[in-house]
Amino acid sequence: KNTASEAEIRIYDNLKKALLLFLVCLIFVTGGVFIIANEQCRLDVKLVGGWLNILFFGLGGLFVLGSTLYKRIRRIPSLIIRDDCVCIYVQMKNKYDVVMFSDIDGFRTISLNKANMVLIDYKPGAMAREFDRSGAFARSMMTFSFNKVNAIKGISTTNLAINAEKLCSILNDKLARQRKFGARNM
Repeated sequence: KNTASEAEIRIYDNLKKALLLFLVCLIFVTGGVFIIANEQCRLDVKLVGGWLNILFFGLGGLFVLGSTLYKRIRRIPSLIIRDDCVCIYVQMKNKYDVVMFSDIDGFRTISLNKANMVLIDYKPGAMAREFDRSGAFARSMMTFSFNKVNAIKGISTTNLAINAEKLCSILNDKLARQRKFGARNM
């Protein structure tokens, strides 16, 4: 007997990873403060090494920690894996991007600049539909991604409570089950 909790897998952000990333950003911010406070530094060094460092790492660290805490408090999973799709939470839109397994050839892992990801390999027709329904900025990002890793979308596992290999295995297993179930119903 399948229950909803068995059929649906919810994957959340890892709070420990978010806190660690925030602390690393805080170290860079502290370095920026010391650069600004140093009387011997030139103005251009203070601007780039100090203020831009504080701005970039300060806001980045706050964003990662804030979004993780927001999703944790509101119990929003980053991924919901169902029998027929994977739902990927998009923070900026505050909604899920639904990727149907019927549109997918497979999933694969990649490590790019020490960031582990699960790439989504769309079927050609589905890739064209996905590209057409996206805005100009999203299309340019998909084109860049396709030229870089031969996939228009991916799932970053950097801040998830699961590693890329395990996530990829779960997604490919669900995809295989969906294909098997779909073939039986034809």
